[in-house]
Amino acid sequence: MADNPGMPVTCTLQPSSVEDRLAAWWALAADSIRRRSVPDGTVLTFPAPLAATVEDLVESERACCGFLSFELRAAAGAIELHITSSSAGGREVIELLVGVDAGG
Repeated sequence: MADNPGMPVTCTLQPSSVEDRLAAWWALAADSIRRRSVPDGTVLTFPAPLAATVEDLVESERACCGFLSFELRAAAGAIELHITSSSAGGREVIELLVGVDAGG
């Protein structure tokens, strides 16, 4: 789902699944080879062999957090994951997911 500026920061993930989802994000973020802040979010760069893992987690997150925008871009030997949100509180959620300053 695309970022919707008026959309409230809500997640439809079952409460019993939140801990596992956060652990998956933290593990993936730990495998990033570069992190940088952008307006309203962050960009993580991963080695190309992790592309399927990144895509799978992004698809799962799109299904429950429509206030976040995810864009995948191919880079030389890598894949960039752009996560942004213009919703109030969205940057804080991005920081929680990937553990970086999200465009503050």
